[in-house]
Parts: sequence; structure tokens; C-alpha cells
Amino acid sequence: MPSPVRRSRALLAPLTVTAAVLAPVALVTSPAAAGDAVSVEVRSLGGGYSPYLFFGCSALATTVDDATPSDASAYAVTVGGRSTTTLFTENVAGGVAVVSTCPQDLEDGQAYDVVVAEGGAPAGAPATFTYEEVEAPTAATPPTSPVEPGTVTIPLTGTFEAGAEVLTKAVANRGGTRPEAVQAAASEIDLETSYDAAANAVTVVVPASAAGRFLWVSVTGSLPGQVTQGLQLAPVRVAGEAPYDASWVTGVGRPSGPPVVGSTVTLSRPRFSSPQAQAATTVRYAWTVGGRRTTATGRSLRITRTMVGKAVVAVVTFSADGTTPLVKSVRVGTARR
Repeated sequence: MPSPVRRSRALLAPLTVTAAVLAPVALVTSPAAAGDAVSVEVRSLGGGYSPYLFFGCSALATTVDDATPSDASAYAVTVGGRSTTTLFTENVAGGVAVVSTCPQDLEDGQAYDVVVAEGGAPAGAPATFTYEEVEAPTAATPPTSPVEPGTVTIPLTGTFEAGAEVLTKAVANRGGTRPEAVQAAASEIDLETSYDAAANAVTVVVPASAAGRFLWVSVTGSLPGQVTQGLQLAPVRVAGEAPYDASWVTGVGRPSGPPVVGSTVTLSRPRFSSPQAQAATTVRYAWTVGGRRTTATGRSLRITRTMVGKAVVAVVTFSADGTTPLVKSVRVGTARR
């Protein structure tokens, strides 16, 4: 049975980072002087697609009172003596914000000196930064697998801090690991989900269309000035057989030419939305002439005299584990001399 997994801060470090997806969640200031580090923001980086909500500390934005900002590569940031990696800089009123990775061993409620060096020399006095996390549930009771379509209730162990804004997310997608789910993003189904504070549980409405897929469920709590925390559940299978996602197949194949006696008609290879989709798919061929199935089972068919005046059709079947086969017909034309 899948077990709930609390996402550790260490898992957040390798996320793809773009400035457009930064959301500040904490701010601490110290007295300013020329070149001083004057403020520190804790940020969650939600770069790229994920079946889960993001939470935790993945970056720090330290604002420096710097009238002549340098390139990002010139800045180095240490937090409580811990070195970080500078990601990029942002121009802000009165200086520059140096965005760097968040150390993964910071302790809740502890204060740290944040020092910014520019060109190898300290840019000024440090800022004092206090790292605080939102109190959040530590575990969840996973539903029985497979889950039947309907309303699923997932009780939580531990509660969110008073006043926290609680968000939930649930999608039905392929199973496997998170990277595999990311690769299959086009096939996901967003599900209705909510947090029941009275029951301290997450509820998910699982439609019949989710049959054969997997539930990916997460819940987070956030408060101003604190780092968002939460839970991610291991994927749980939904009972039933999933319909095949036709978006995986972007091209069935085209015949090489008209069905003329003595020629061999060959279908071009099918096309898929990704190499992963192609690897997961089994393709089978059948040919009919005049509505009757032939013995040919490959991509090619030899046209003979007995076929003249009859319709030639290639039948292509795409299938994968846990799916209903997708069947497509390609009309080649009427056989002629």
C-alpha cells in the first residue's frame, strides 16, 4: 500500500528556476548603510510542471543597498556561515536583490546572519534573518488501493497552524515516479479537491474518467512571514481500465502510394508526442481488402490481381498497459491495375 511521504526541504534544491515563478513568503530587515544587506526574503521556486503543490524553502532573495549593481556571478551569499549558489539578481528600489539557493539544514525559529560578498569582498554589514516554518500535518492515512470512483477522504495526522491558508491539489495521471508523471502532463485530469478543517482531512472527488489512472494528492499551509509546509501522498491507483489517451499518437502513418497491382503499399511509421509515449506503446497492424481481413500483419501489403476493384484499408492498433486499445483505420484506396 502506498504510504504518505512528507517532502523534505532537500528535495527542492534541483528545481528549474525562473524569476517569473517566485513568490516571497517571508521578510526580515536590518538597519541600512551603503552596501549593507538590508532585507532577506524566503521564496518557493515552482519552476516547471509538477503533479504536486510546491512548498519549503528553495531560495533566498537578499536585497543589498548597492547603487552600482554587478552581474549575478559577482555576488556570493552565505547564511549562518553556509555557502549558497547565486541564481540571478533583480533590480529593486534602492539596490539589487541577490537570489540564491536556500540551505537545506536551516532550523525552525533560528536566527542567521546573511552576508553578501561582491567580487570576493563583503558588500557591507549582514542582515539578521529568522527562519520560520508553518506548522503542518506530519502524515496522512492513505486510501485503500485501488480507489473506487466517488468521494475519497484522506485523514491527516497533525494540524495546520492557526490562521494558515490551506491549499489542496489532486490530479489523475499515470503512475510511476514524479518525473514520469511530469512527462505525461498532457494526459492528466484535474480533480475537485478541498480541505475539511473540522475533520482535518483532504477530500477528493474521483470521476469515472479517472479509471485506471493514479491519484497524485498534496496539501499545503501558508502564513505571511513563514515558509509554506505540507504533505505529498504517494500515487494511488484508481480502479478500472483507463481509456487510451489519443493525444500520445500524433500521426497514424500514411501509405507510400496507390494500391496498384504488383506494387507494395507501406504505411509510414506512426508519430508520438514524446519518446516516452512511443516506448510505452505497442503498435499492431492488420489489412482488409474488400472488407475481409488478410494475413498481412506488418506495415506493408503486396497488391495482387485478386484485389482489383476492392477497397484496401490498413487497421492500426495502439495499446499500452492499463489502457483500452486505440484503433485507427487508414484508407489506402481501391486496388487497380
